[in-house]
Amino acid sequence: MMKYFSVFLMVVSMLFLLMGCTATSTGNPTAKDILKEDKEADIIKVGSLIYTKNNNPVTESAYERPNLYKIGDIKKQTTRELFFQDFYASQLPKGTEVFSTEEYSHGRTPYVLIVESSDEYFEYHALIEG
Repeated sequence: MMKYFSVFLMVVSMLFLLMGCTATSTGNPTAKDILKEDKEADIIKVGSLIYTKNNNPVTESAYERPNLYKIGDIKKQTTRELFFQDFYASQLPKGTEVFSTEEYSHGRTPYVLIVESSDEYFEYHALIEG
């Protein structure tokens, strides 16, 4: 009887140890995470980050063209959750120019992007976990 109890305690201890050692980090949200929740979400992917639209247009004077750095163009408009790649957007049309207030280099993605649409400027903010 004592042998079974010892084995039971060892098994339970191992289960607690294994459960405690599993990684629970969620990381930054992906396009799949966002579009699964809301198919109408207005997002852009640049680098490893997903950006979501701030619906309040920004006045042109807040972002003067000479102070903006063009970092790319939207390559494809899609709401497919899988294979959502760099410079893909869920709502913006292909060819839309994407800007930043700071220089862009791969691996050093800005936290705010600026897009001009219908003669208005919109900010897209990075979704960062943590």
